[in-house]
Amino acid sequence: MQLWADVTGAGIEPATRALKVRCSTTELPGRGVPGEPASVPRSFRVAPPAKRRCRLHSRAVATVLIAAPEHLPILKSRPELADSISFADADVLQALEAITSLRPAVVALEKVFADSSRGAALINRIEADPSLKECDIRIVMHQGGTEVVQREPDPVYEVPPVEPLSPVDYRGTRRAERVNITSGVEVQIEGNPAHLVNMSTFGVQVISPTILKPNQRIRLTLSTQPGAARYKSVVAWASFELAQGVPRYRAGIEILDGSDQGTIAKFIKKHKV
Repeated sequence: MQLWADVTGAGIEPATRALKVRCSTTELPGRGVPGEPASVPRSFRVAPPAKRRCRLHSRAVATVLIAAPEHLPILKSRPELADSISFADADVLQALEAITSLRPAVVALEKVFADSSRGAALINRIEADPSLKECDIRIVMHQGGTEVVQREPDPVYEVPPVEPLSPVDYRGTRRAERVNITSGVEVQIEGNPAHLVNMSTFGVQVISPTILKPNQRIRLTLSTQPGAARYKSVVAWASFELAQGVPRYRAGIEILDGSDQGTIAKFIKKHKV
């Protein structure tokens, strides 16, 4: 004898909440009376069917197609688009997610959609993504025909030629032209004579028998004659030399008092080589 029983299960879809399970008296010994339904002591729980999830990344995708729904069937009938993953033009975000995750070789856009603001934004987004550099963008027409979107080449940045550096001036930066002075011209440093080598309106180079040290404050006189103008100066650099056994100091002196550059310029003009 076969029996029918209604069983319910928690978490089952509404279509399967009332499920009749066929059983027999041999399966339920000692239960029921002939001619009457057998009583089931507890509910049989029927597991809901597993939901299928589409994993797009489980297979390689060559083409993603985006078009208006009414144009998709015509476009999908083309051999090159038959195996493409297609999206309606209203599902741009889902299409972009598929493109960025799958990185297809071709993204095909129907021309009407490609000419729209959303289509142009999608093209710009794909072209701006370095990971989609190898992705070809094609414009397809449902009447027939295909156009390839030409990507702009990557900008080429030209490196300007590097000019050779001038030799390092270990004697300090010159603010004016340095002029060589005729041999034998002397100046006075704190009243002591020194041989003048060269000079500018901002400083002089001398050879002195007396000791000169960097940062030493001195009084410089541009002549050995009495009554010559004196200038506040400072020793910018100094080096010790031994010429034919005679010790001397070569030094660069900066003229701090620049208010009388006219007189200095006349001195240079008079004694330059």
